[in-house]
Amino acid sequence: MDHKSLNEKLILITGGGSGIGKETCKLAARFGATVIVADLNKITAEDTKNEIEKEDPSRKHVAFRVDVACKDSVEQLALDIVNHFGKPPSAVIHCAGVFGHISESHDNCSENSWQIVIDVNLKGTFLIDTTFAKLMKENRIEGSIVNISSMFKDGATGNPPYCASKAGVCGITKTIALEFGPSNIRCNAVAPGAIDTPMSRNVPAEIVEKYNAGCALKRIGRPEEIASVCIFLASEASSYVNGIVLEAHGGRVP
Repeated sequence: MDHKSLNEKLILITGGGSGIGKETCKLAARFGATVIVADLNKITAEDTKNEIEKEDPSRKHVAFRVDVACKDSVEQLALDIVNHFGKPPSAVIHCAGVFGHISESHDNCSENSWQIVIDVNLKGTFLIDTTFAKLMKENRIEGSIVNISSMFKDGATGNPPYCASKAGVCGITKTIALEFGPSNIRCNAVAPGAIDTPMSRNVPAEIVEKYNAGCALKRIGRPEEIASVCIFLASEASSYVNGIVLEAHGGRVP
């Protein structure tokens, strides 16, 4: 892709305060986009904004707080963006999510643990995608939405709410793609493998070693490697790609 392939694009990135979201914000800015950094933690969102502006002071970005699991918060974010820029974003990369407890199984997963993960990962995806796809359609914007699923969408031992939520993200992605495709609004998902982010660093070392042993590249991924896939799907380089789940796991063999 051209290094300015997102030039003049207004792009919203949730979960932009850390991990994959932060690296995606940085890469989007390098590719010429004006970035809306959104995160539950306003301080880390501001940190990301300041970091990308320091790298290139010529373009001003913005940071907002959002709770993706709360409809009022998501709608307020949309209102704040339109008030600030006079238009909605033409691309949304939805990275906000939670991992839950890998040690929990169906035998010991509490209803509370289940609900927290489902609310953020699944309901949050529904709220973000629906809110901004409708805004794009109403404003006749040809847009792109990118969601983050997981290779564990197909199931794994432990952490049932996470696996279920990421399978649901794939379903939401495909339905948004079908419903909004006629308005030239695309929706795709990325399904990463194990990635070195703050969210995943509490995973026990023996589980990481087992993952590496079954991965063709023999290592976990870096957040910037997933960010580059997200940017591809958000850009015109993928203009005929719609409704897919692109796996990025280094050649993981089940």
